[in-house]
Amino acid sequence: MEGLIFTALFNPAGPANPTAVQFFNLYAPALKQGKLGEAMTAFQTLGADTYLVSLDAFKRSGASQGTKLEAALASTKGFAGVSGGIKTGPDGNVIKSVTVLKVRCGELASVTTMNPSRPLAFVPGSMCPRYPLQALAG
Repeated sequence: MEGLIFTALFNPAGPANPTAVQFFNLYAPALKQGKLGEAMTAFQTLGADTYLVSLDAFKRSGASQGTKLEAALASTKGFAGVSGGIKTGPDGNVIKSVTVLKVRCGELASVTTMNPSRPLAFVPGSMCPRYPLQALAG
């Protein structure tokens, strides 16, 4: 696996910001003490991000439901989540950073972080010609 390069939703080898540092510092001891059932994965970090973005929108809107909360969620920009930068796109979907990792000497090492400025969209015909979309649909 040496040299393998791949994308991930967060960098397990190193937190990206103070929010992530705090989460990592709380998660590891809780896992060691048996308070948590499994090692940290993208599910835990994205779950924490969901909670934190929702809490932030709740605080900004002063509402727990309805259009004020919806507007606050829609206006999320530059949020430093556990998994990296988060903002809400014009279609309401989350636009978030992606980490590029590489296996070096058996350990994960960060190569870079990509911060898209807009949502990624599927472009018809953009898939590899050897594996057309129709083959995947059948």
